[in-house]
Amino acid sequence: MSTTVKIAFEEDIRRIALPNESPFDHLIKEINRIYTGRFPTGIHVRYVDDEDDFVTVTCNMELKDALDLGESTLKLYISQRTDDPEKEADFVKVSKDGQRTVTLSK
Repeated sequence: MSTTVKIAFEEDIRRIALPNESPFDHLIKEINRIYTGRFPTGIHVRYVDDEDDFVTVTCNMELKDALDLGESTLKLYISQRTDDPEKEADFVKVSKDGQRTVTLSK
């Protein structure tokens, strides 16, 4: 059995199926396959929770918890990890209807 999530990177949004066993590990492999060479320093994975906070996901358990929270398809925002917090990428938040966007800075 699997669960479908959306991954959003820059202007690209994709749907991918994640297995129930080790979903985060599979997610990272899929991201690296889809965006070959784009994340040499690692990947940040975040989602927006029910209080509109960006929540970072770093392991299988955190991703399973995020999947259990919502009734709709979970959208994961990905960006390149850096060692310098000042250089972290901005996030683009897209409205549910896909018509409006806002850039969120860390």
